Amino acid sequence: MVKSILTYIAICISGFGLSQESSQYTVEKLVFPMNGEVYAPAFWDSSLVVCGTRKDRIGRTLLDKNGKEPIDLYEIVKEGEAYVYQRFDPAFRSDFHDGPISFNADGSHCIISRNLRLDQRFKASQPEDNFLGLFESFRDSSGWSEPIPLEINNSNYSCTHPALSADGKTVVFSSNMPGGMGGFDLWKIEKVEGKWSKPINLGKEINTSGNEFFPTWIENTLHFSSNRGELGGLDIYRVDVIDGIPSVNLLAEPISSNNDDFNLISRTNGRSGYFSSNRSGEDQLWSFVRNFPTFENCDSLVNDDFCYTLYEETAYELGGISSLTYQWDINGVKQYGYEIDYCFPSPGIYEISVDIIDTIIKKTYANQASYTLELSYEEQPYISSPDSVQVGQRFSLNPDKTYLPGVEIEEYYWLFSDGATYISNRPTHSFKQEGAYEVILGVVGTKNGEPFKDCSYKYIVATNDSISQNALGVVKSMGAFENDETMRENNPPMQNTDSTLVVHSIEIASSDEELPDSSEVLAPALNNYIVNTLFDTEDSVYIYSVGEWMNISDAHDTWLDLVEMGYEEAIVFSREKEALSGLPLNESFTLEDVKFETNKWEINPAAEKRLQFLVLLLKEFDHVKLMISAHTDDVGDKEDNLILSEKRAKAISDYLANAGISTDRLVSEGLGETQPKFSNETEEGRAKNRRVEFELMTTEKVENVND
Repeated sequence: MVKSILTYIAICISGFGLSQESSQYTVEKLVFPMNGEVYAPAFWDSSLVVCGTRKDRIGRTLLDKNGKEPIDLYEIVKEGEAYVYQRFDPAFRSDFHDGPISFNADGSHCIISRNLRLDQRFKASQPEDNFLGLFESFRDSSGWSEPIPLEINNSNYSCTHPALSADGKTVVFSSNMPGGMGGFDLWKIEKVEGKWSKPINLGKEINTSGNEFFPTWIENTLHFSSNRGELGGLDIYRVDVIDGIPSVNLLAEPISSNNDDFNLISRTNGRSGYFSSNRSGEDQLWSFVRNFPTFENCDSLVNDDFCYTLYEETAYELGGISSLTYQWDINGVKQYGYEIDYCFPSPGIYEISVDIIDTIIKKTYANQASYTLELSYEEQPYISSPDSVQVGQRFSLNPDKTYLPGVEIEEYYWLFSDGATYISNRPTHSFKQEGAYEVILGVVGTKNGEPFKDCSYKYIVATNDSISQNALGVVKSMGAFENDETMRENNPPMQNTDSTLVVHSIEIASSDEELPDSSEVLAPALNNYIVNTLFDTEDSVYIYSVGEWMNISDAHDTWLDLVEMGYEEAIVFSREKEALSGLPLNESFTLEDVKFETNKWEINPAAEKRLQFLVLLLKEFDHVKLMISAHTDDVGDKEDNLILSEKRAKAISDYLANAGISTDRLVSEGLGETQPKFSNETEEGRAKNRRVEFELMTTEKVENVND
């Protein structure tokens, strides 16, 4: 049962005796030779100043209307392993209640709660109720000044339980003054130009229809007690402020209990300290020590903002054609450029395609690649916090994005390299000096019925400089997906190898059955270009295409022409072809299908396809020259055969030149029937002698073109 506010105070202090433990705290009752109740501690220099009801008054003892001894202030000092006590300064002793008391950081300024009528001699002329008020005192070399009542005091209600801020400019106190939420509420006054402001209620986020008592400051965090009914009696609460909004959190057992627990204080940012409790039968002081598990081998926090720089490593050069650009399509969201910054909104499966588009005619020029990307949260304790803060700026942290499947989390532990620690879902903190501070988030719980512990860390920079946050957060390379084996290529871009070349052609049509040359679909293209037919064994379709180019941009003019002809869906595709690798340098070779009909020098379609490939080879290996030597059999006049061979060699040279090979790199000669390699006595031998030989010539004596 909660006692009268005039006498009720609670604390926890380090000492010996009754002990209670949990995974979070160890608490022990403070043992010292002082009778009566002891509670509501406050730090003053190296001592504790507490409220006590010890019977040590001489001459007479005055009881309040509840029959309780007056509250007096005592100073407690630890000497070795024992605690000793003495009366606090005589300036704070009246005939009635004196305390609790609260000091500023250096102990030179205090606010004390006292009865408004201080002297028993004037009782007859005063109202029956002797309410509590707040008094202010200052200390100098001559001692404490006479406590002066604050203007907020009123004979119709009580103002008590002061909590003076470290700088002495703010007081939070408990009062049942009108305008509250019900019972005793917490209120605030601030000193402005040497005067205390009017009281401000701390609001419904903190106050309830019950009673809020015993506010205290731990660093800049407000703690208080309330009988709002979570565990029983008075419980102790902490106020975390997140984005300017206060959040009230119960301190778990054994700090709070089924009894009355109140007036928590600490000089170690909550790692240890004292509180009051009547769990042993009467109000006494208790100590508490926060039990932090040991966290080792923590992993660096992996950013789960899913912001990346995306680029296609095997993207083709676009040859300076301004109308061509890369288009990224990520689940329907389009962005443009070879390299883009993109933040995925959440974990999930994303379909990503990369196409080359023509921005003028607004059509797809080529399909570059496509991916199925699956993103999931990293399995880790996650630290949500700013990356940079101002020195002295209070900031909030939270573990809301922690992803540990199957783990039942019991507690979150925060460890800062400046020595601060918290057991909290939403701690707030500030750094006093510039520097890079490590922050560790440790998680303790169970997984599959077994104890579980994990941790991660990050660094937060405290600076006096102005801070600008990067809107994209941490941007990572697309390559990170490959390292995590989460990227799968459905249509990987092709690269030249030792045995193949990547060539680019323009697909104009496809069909399940092979189309004849008379097909209306192919007719427009056949009138202007050679149309190649390929059979796609994987999809069992015939593909009809135009041209073969080494560089994808070289196909652009032809593609535009085909689109204008009516091939609206024409698209450039890439494929691997058998390369002319293994061909010797400075030695002659022949190409299959590069042949001529009898007494003719026109290049037929079969020879043209092979020569197109030779064009690609010469464009890739631009350091070599090509010798073209044409030969005949011995049928007919020698002179006529010589002229025929010269025309054939020149026809090939002209074809290559028209395809973009510099004439400076081409040498052609007709040798007629002068250099047979086979017998002209048989048709088979004569057919082999009707040949064209090629020789790749360079000053470098290497064995292979690809070397």
